[in-house]
Amino acid sequence: MNIGTQGVRDFKYQVLLVMAAIAAWGPVILINQALWDDWVLLSYSETGAFWEFFKQMGRREQYFLAAPFAALGEPRVWTTAALVLSCSVPPMVYTIIRRTTQWAAADAFWAALLTGLVPLNQARFILSTIPYAFSSFFFLLALLLLQLDLSRSFVLRRLAIIILLVMAFSTNSFLVLAWVAPAIVALDGWRRSSDKRRASATVRAVMARSELLLLPFIYWPAKQMFEPSYGLYANYNKFRMSVPAGLKQVVLTFIDQLRDAGKLVPNEADLPDLIIAAAITIAIFTIMARLLRLSLASADDQPNSQSRLAAALTLGAAAALGVCALFPYVMVGQPPRFSGLWETRHQTTLMLTSGFAIVALLRLIAPGRFLWRAASVIGAAFLLLDMSFAQGLIRDARETSALLEAFKQHPSVAGTMMLVLEDDREYRALGRFFPFYELSFLVNGGKSGPNLAISNREVLDPATDNFAASVVPAVVSALTSLCESHRSQPQYGFGGFVANGSIETVRLLANRRPPTLFEAVRQSFGSAATPTDSLIRMEKSASLLTGGCFGPCCIPG
Repeated sequence: MNIGTQGVRDFKYQVLLVMAAIAAWGPVILINQALWDDWVLLSYSETGAFWEFFKQMGRREQYFLAAPFAALGEPRVWTTAALVLSCSVPPMVYTIIRRTTQWAAADAFWAALLTGLVPLNQARFILSTIPYAFSSFFFLLALLLLQLDLSRSFVLRRLAIIILLVMAFSTNSFLVLAWVAPAIVALDGWRRSSDKRRASATVRAVMARSELLLLPFIYWPAKQMFEPSYGLYANYNKFRMSVPAGLKQVVLTFIDQLRDAGKLVPNEADLPDLIIAAAITIAIFTIMARLLRLSLASADDQPNSQSRLAAALTLGAAAALGVCALFPYVMVGQPPRFSGLWETRHQTTLMLTSGFAIVALLRLIAPGRFLWRAASVIGAAFLLLDMSFAQGLIRDARETSALLEAFKQHPSVAGTMMLVLEDDREYRALGRFFPFYELSFLVNGGKSGPNLAISNREVLDPATDNFAASVVPAVVSALTSLCESHRSQPQYGFGGFVANGSIETVRLLANRRPPTLFEAVRQSFGSAATPTDSLIRMEKSASLLTGGCFGPCCIPG
C-alpha cells in the first residue's frame, strides 16, 4: 500500500473515531449551567482576582487558557470547547500508536476508539478542568510533531514541541509521562539502525534530542523557584508520602477504581433508552465503516514466540504508562475515584493511556480474530456508560438550575445559616452532592450573598456516625467554622456574611422521577414546556441558635 492510499485510509479511521466521540459525549453541549468549582472561578473572574487565583496555585500559564471562558461566563461555551478537545484525542492517539508501535491499522483504531470512549474523567466538561483538557491536547500534539520531526527535523518544529510539552506540564501529572517522548525517539533510532549497531545508534538518537530528557528536570525546579504556590493554595500538589508508599498505593488505587466502577452502571429504568441510543449509534457506525470501506477486524495471524515477546513488551510499556498516570495523584493524596463525580478529574492521564493498555492486553491473550470482537464488546459497553453519564449530567444541570430559580423565588432572610438535606440526589451525576460554596451561591441567587449554606453530606453526626439529619452541634460547629474561615472571601458564595442568629433546615425533594435519556434531551430543547420548578420542591423550617449568638459568625456563648 503506497503512502497516499495509507494516508487516506488513516483519515477515514480518524473520521470514524471523531464520530464515536461525538455520539458518546455530544449531548453534554445541551448543558448551560455552572456546576461545582465553576461558581468559585466565575466569582474570581467577576471580582478581578482571576489572575491572583492562578498565581496562588502556581499555574500562571493556565490563566490564559481559562480566562476567556470565565470572562464570557457562558457554561455552554466551555462545555463545547471541552467536547471539541475530547473529540481530538482519539484521532491523535490513533496516529501516535500507528507510528510508534507499527500495529495494524485496525488494532490502532480499536485502541484509539477505547481511549475516546473509556468512561473516565467525566469531570472534563466544566470550566475548572478546561486546563486539564488543553494539557492533554498539547501533550498529544507534541508527540505527533515529534514523530513528524523524526523524519525530517526543523528547528522551529523542535521549539514548538518544547513549548507544547511545557504547556502540558502545567498540569503537573504530565511530568510523570515526560519519558514517553524520548522513548519514541529511542524506538525510532532502534528501528533505523542495523542489528549490530542498534544499541549505540539508539543512544545517539536520544542524545541528539537531549532537550527532551532535560526538560522535566529543568521545568520542575524552575517552577518551584519562580512559580511556587502560596496563600490559600500553599499546599497545592505537595507530596504526602514516600515513593515506595506511593507505588504501593497506585496498586491499591487501581483496584479501588475497578471496585468503584459499579457507580457507573445505569439504573434499570434508564436502560431501555440507553440501549436504543447505543444500538442506533453502533448501526450508524457500522454502516459508515462499510461505506468508507474500512475493515475493523484484526489480522488473523497465528502468534509466534517473537510476536508474543513483542506483545508482552508492549503490555509492559502500557502497564508503566498506567502506573505513571496514577502515581502523581496518589503522591499528593488525591487518588481518582468515581464517587461524587469531581474526583474523576484525576483520571486525566489514565484516560489517555487506557485504550492502548486494553488492546495491548488483548493482543497478548486473544488471537487476532477474537481481538476485534472483544474490543467491540468493550467499546459498546463504554458507549452505553458514556451515554448514561451524559444523561446524568444533563439532568444534574437542569435540577441545579431549578434550585437556583427556587431560591430566587423563595429567598431567606439575610444572615441565615442553612443546613440543606439533599434527598434529591437521584438527579445528580454519579451521586455527587453540593459543596458548601456551590450551595451558598445557589441559596443567594447565583451571587455571593448574605446567607451561608452547608449540605448534610459534609457533616457527620457523632451520635449516629452518619450524615447529619437535623441541626445538631456538629452542624453549628461546621457552619461557624466556614464563616470564620471564608466570610472575607466572596468567591465562596457568602462574602461579608453576618449571622442573624437563626438557622434553617432546607429539605430538597424530587417531585418526579429523573428523566430518561430521550426525555432529558427533549426537555433541554423545550425547557419552556417543562418548567424547571416542577422538578424539585423545598421544605423549610427555621429555629434560633441556642446559647446566644456572638460576632458575625454567631459563635454560641
